[in-house]
Amino acid sequence: SPDNSSPSAGPYNVNVDDWTDPAAATAPGSGTWKIGYSLPLSGPVAGVVGYYLDGWKARIDLANSDNELNGLKIDVEYLDDAFTPDRAKTNATQFIQKDNVNSLIVFGSGGTGAMADDQNAACVPLLYPSSSVAQYRDISQYPWTIQFLPNADNEAKYDVQLIQSKFPDGTKVGVRQELDGAGVLRDVAVLGHRRARIRQRDA
Repeated sequence: SPDNSSPSAGPYNVNVDDWTDPAAATAPGSGTWKIGYSLPLSGPVAGVVGYYLDGWKARIDLANSDNELNGLKIDVEYLDDAFTPDRAKTNATQFIQKDNVNSLIVFGSGGTGAMADDQNAACVPLLYPSSSVAQYRDISQYPWTIQFLPNADNEAKYDVQLIQSKFPDGTKVGVRQELDGAGVLRDVAVLGHRRARIRQRDA
């Protein structure tokens, strides 16, 4: 649970008293840092993810070979979730309860949503998932989740403003929805800007 005693404009402190090993939070790292990575190694986006994964693995190898973490080696375990939130949640359970990873990462907003409650309850960091959901930036509720992409609702706001500038008298816009966890979360952000009178259609 978070420590809300610090000023809102100052640094944020996470209370680790309910963690299984509170002393480990401030202990210097040594040996191996184990990352559990849930990502689509199969399914419709696996081909694109494969190119991304080549770069990811090369960067991890470089960090280890150049001793960038002063003796701390990065070890990554990969599990396929086929870009489905349910499988991402199952993978997170294995990473946390069986593999005892030090941190997690997941590909997609749907997977982030499936993992967020469990990994915060377990105090296992979810670091820089490829997700853009504003909900998981609420540090008071998700102190162990850190995203890096822009908020989907901000992107949607700019899209809506552009549409309104081009069609000041209003227009109809079709939204192609991806019927998966990531698509649903993005559409929630888009459809929140009702002034554009967006009409949602299932793909």
